[in-house]
Amino acid sequence: MDVTRDANYPKTPQLDKLLVAETVDTYNKIMIFLDWAREEKVMRIVDPKAMVLEYVGVDIDALEAEQAAILRYIQGAHGDKTPPPVTMEVTAGEDKEVIEIE
Repeated sequence: MDVTRDANYPKTPQLDKLLVAETVDTYNKIMIFLDWAREEKVMRIVDPKAMVLEYVGVDIDALEAEQAAILRYIQGAHGDKTPPPVTMEVTAGEDKEVIEIE
């Protein structure tokens, strides 16, 4: 997977893993199954999101730290002004997607 960002943008390996999982729809399919299993009482699932993040290899503490770094980056770069949307180009194999976050 390749993500193109501003050179000063914080490194986000955990968010990148999550982005790939969501892009290939793995994350969503697993969440649907775990929600179903919890509702049908097939298995006891306390936190399906945490289970899926662990399954796709995302460290939750590192993910939260990356999110905080992004927020500091945006606040530092734009002060009191409204920041422009962040645009990321994500490629996974043959698939390519441009994502804009406001």
